[in-house]
Amino acid sequence: MDGLTRNLSPGERATADQRLALIEDVERAWPYNQGVLADSVCEDVVLDRLGEAWVGMRADRAYLLWGNGRLVPVEPDALLIGAAVQSTMPDQATSECDRCHRVGVVGAAAVACPRNVVPLLLCTNCADQVEPDLLTTGVC
Repeated sequence: MDGLTRNLSPGERATADQRLALIEDVERAWPYNQGVLADSVCEDVVLDRLGEAWVGMRADRAYLLWGNGRLVPVEPDALLIGAAVQSTMPDQATSECDRCHRVGVVGAAAVACPRNVVPLLLCTNCADQVEPDLLTTGVC
């Protein structure tokens, strides 16, 4: 080992390759709503969720990172991600907008981040302002 570098063992290399592949799979499966991150408040919410200590999170899985510490496993497939966002969305009438904290949301703008997807609950006004590519609404 020289300095801060060393060669990875075959097992370590395989683990790193699997994790990098998962990151790429999630980002390829869910390319939507990246423009929402141009809004500083939405970006802060996403960064806060990514920085949380998620109990039960495994490095070899992808998850939806909902507010209030709700972690939902998800497969890196667009249809499965969309279905998971829709089926696990909290009650829209009583939920707070992640951007302005107004009660009553119209849907979730899910954003892929390294390996995970962060759904942002948005009210009508905030959805109009940040203009998500895809706003997922709850189950009717």
